[in-house]
Amino acid sequence: MEIENIIKKKECDLLKEPNNILKLRELGELCKKNNDINNTLKYFLKYTEHHVDPYILHEIGMCYFGLSKYTTALKYCLIVLKFTTKLPDLYSNIATCYINLKKYSYALPYLNKSYELLKNDTVCNMLGNLYFYMKQYDNSIKYYNMIENKDKLKTYYQLSFPYLTKKDFIVGFQYYEARLLDNDVNPQTKEIQRVEVPNINDWSGREPCNHLLILYEQGIGDNILYYRFVIELAKKYPSMKITYFCKDIVSHFLHTYDNIEIVEKLNLPIFDYKLYIMSIPNILKLTSIPQCPVNYIKINSEKNHYWKDKLKKLKKLKIGFFYKGLLESFIEKNIPLTSFKTISNMNIDLICLHKQEEIQNDINKCTFKDKIHFFDIDKEKAFEDTIAILHNIDLVITIDSSIVHLAGAMGVNTWLLLGNGSDWRWFDNENKCLWYENVELLRVTEEIKLKNIMTRVEEKLKILM
Repeated sequence: MEIENIIKKKECDLLKEPNNILKLRELGELCKKNNDINNTLKYFLKYTEHHVDPYILHEIGMCYFGLSKYTTALKYCLIVLKFTTKLPDLYSNIATCYINLKKYSYALPYLNKSYELLKNDTVCNMLGNLYFYMKQYDNSIKYYNMIENKDKLKTYYQLSFPYLTKKDFIVGFQYYEARLLDNDVNPQTKEIQRVEVPNINDWSGREPCNHLLILYEQGIGDNILYYRFVIELAKKYPSMKITYFCKDIVSHFLHTYDNIEIVEKLNLPIFDYKLYIMSIPNILKLTSIPQCPVNYIKINSEKNHYWKDKLKKLKKLKIGFFYKGLLESFIEKNIPLTSFKTISNMNIDLICLHKQEEIQNDINKCTFKDKIHFFDIDKEKAFEDTIAILHNIDLVITIDSSIVHLAGAMGVNTWLLLGNGSDWRWFDNENKCLWYENVELLRVTEEIKLKNIMTRVEEKLKILM
């Protein structure tokens, strides 16, 4: 509160001398200290109208970066580079702008220059990340291994991804266990990564175990995908009882098996050991990815009958689509609804698989919504309507989401749309999906937006029709 009062006083003083560059700079610095990006930017921009200062130009660039305006941030950082060539942070900030713009090849020389000026763990980590984005996995591993304080930067966890993408599963899944070293709150979901059960020991796969607790972790799609490994574990240890503690958003549509029980509440004293679901591949010592063993997705018969009747009225090729993911990362999971306009004009019935309330703003702005079927879905239990719809259509077109795992496990023909950067699970530059026989991978192979893949979707639909 004290700094805000100082800012107000300084602003009153500035009214008397609106072009006083010392006061403008001082106010900019105070607003920066107060984490007020917009006013920091306002005063620094006003300051540069009267005086050119590389430091302030760099601060303006960082303000724009904080506002996710990476192109403008880059412009200011490149201007600063004309004044000085000896600041490692400047080069790394320029590289970071390019990385956020997904122009990885442009970022590399700047990050290499930053490393040349200052060889530290942070820059090594950034180079490890960048080489991973660029699909140069050996270089990614090289720079991750050069980090001295690996625990601080979660390097062991990051190391898992280039190994997994290279299909070195033994090493990759071992490093992936480093995710368990912390249980941070996800900044996007606002939830911890996994439920804590501290009074039950972790199972290494070596100790005798009569009753194993397997715990849900991470996202919906992760648990649908990894349930196959619960089944594999149950087959390998048929005399061991397995209880899978699972969120109700998923638990109600997974089939149980002889020695697998699925619960939504825990009775802790009955278990010998525990295991998080995404640790099972490490326990199984997988050297390859097994295809989905069975369709383990349950279909509500009443819902199935309802949607079968409703959808049989559609006489064209029935195509469900899902275009908008929730979480953001270097992995692109969003295609604007407007990008579907061309295929909406084709001789198909286009069925949106989103809940209407989640995309209402997109629907309101859509100029071709009369050519898309929007349904009220999943009003009772999560995914029950969606699963029944998937069971009664011809094709699914989706970004990387839980939908691809539902459709994949169910055996529904699916086209998965992947950006130039994608999750390790889809590996690299392959069209064949190792996880699901019925899923075809369509990739962007350049540093361009995922929406550009819709031209290829249109071409493939023409062949299909």
